[in-house]
Amino acid sequence: MKLKISHSKGSVQEDIRYTILESLEKSGKIATLEKQPKTLSIEINNIEVFKYTPDFKYYDYTQASWVYEEYKGFMRDRHDSLLRMKCASAQHTNCMFMLYTGSPKSAKLTRVYSKGKAIRQTKKK
Repeated sequence: MKLKISHSKGSVQEDIRYTILESLEKSGKIATLEKQPKTLSIEINNIEVFKYTPDFKYYDYTQASWVYEEYKGFMRDRHDSLLRMKCASAQHTNCMFMLYTGSPKSAKLTRVYSKGKAIRQTKKK
């Protein structure tokens, strides 16, 4: 499959991942794909602790859920994202938060958070 990549303010790898998600949207597996969706405010005791802007947001028909997706090309870039995703999933309980890592064309689902808990995670080798 040859990909036509549209560049934006994200990384080149994010642009490739977005193109792959666009093809999933065209095939009807996901809907309402957004790149760099609205920033989520994470609060504890009514105090804003930080803001989190995921790379993508879409509705996944197979999961029957809204998905916020983070893509990281390197595993070392993910630790801050894991904390943000876990906190965001605790506050946005009707959504799933997914982390993909690796090459965009063969990205692997590394972690999934729902309701503040990791419901899927890959083990380190």
